Amino acid sequence: MASDVSTYLQQMGRIPMLSADEQIICGTAVRQWLDAEDPTPQQTRRGQRAKKRMVEANLRLVVSWAKKFQNKGLALEDLIQEGNLGLIRAVEKYDPSTGYRFSTYATWWVRQGMQRALQQQATVIRCSSAALALQTKVKALASTHYAETGNQPSTAQLAEAVGVTEERLTFFLGLVVRAQSTLSLDARVNSDEGSCSWVELIPSAAEDDPMESMDREMALGAMEAAISGMETRDRVVLTAAAAGVPTGDRKDRARLSAATRRLRRRLGVTTGEAEMSAPAASEISLQGVGAQLQALDLLAA
Repeated sequence: MASDVSTYLQQMGRIPMLSADEQIICGTAVRQWLDAEDPTPQQTRRGQRAKKRMVEANLRLVVSWAKKFQNKGLALEDLIQEGNLGLIRAVEKYDPSTGYRFSTYATWWVRQGMQRALQQQATVIRCSSAALALQTKVKALASTHYAETGNQPSTAQLAEAVGVTEERLTFFLGLVVRAQSTLSLDARVNSDEGSCSWVELIPSAAEDDPMESMDREMALGAMEAAISGMETRDRVVLTAAAAGVPTGDRKDRARLSAATRRLRRRLGVTTGEAEMSAPAASEISLQGVGAQLQALDLLAA
């Protein structure tokens, strides 16, 4: 898409600008064509050529304003498109007899097209034109009030100034604020590692932290290797405890405790004073021998 915009800008730069006299001639031809109730074929052809010439010669104006509205919710190419629509509308409305330069007249239409597009397309939730117009009016009134008094106006003062109730003003402004503060999960985010969408940054509740998963896999491998080298009776006792098989009498609990100590020694883990008792070990039921032994804190230094 960036290459398409670059190509467009290069092609646009080759189009010559119109002189003041040429603007008047082309503007007059467009007016004669559009104002005629039944334009002749010659007026139509001449008017269409003049309209095309005026639009192409002022594409630079659109691009200059599009760059000023960048990074506000719409891509540059979208802003240029909306500005071009405003430029076409300006050509159709321009009257050379007023004495104004076309670029001065067209600026208002170009800016309006971009601003309206930002209001209606830059947010995930679309706001009504009435709500957006009310917000613009309130901002202007609040700025004027602050400049004159040095204080921010109250909601009651703003509601009275715009001619609506406080409840209605609060409701409409709340709609606009919520719409403008809502982000799309598909919106792109730039970082040092590249560009991604917001949805890609949301952690999955069903997945563990990558580092924790790696540590768990390493611990599982170490414990499985250690258990595989133990005597058969120790392997049986530890596997039964990991599977959640209830420990029987005191003799069974003693076997589990002894097997746990031997496994700790094979793993190079010191038991210390807080060695878990056999009954507590037998009551913990997790999936896999590795996970069970990790729950028993066998790898705690």
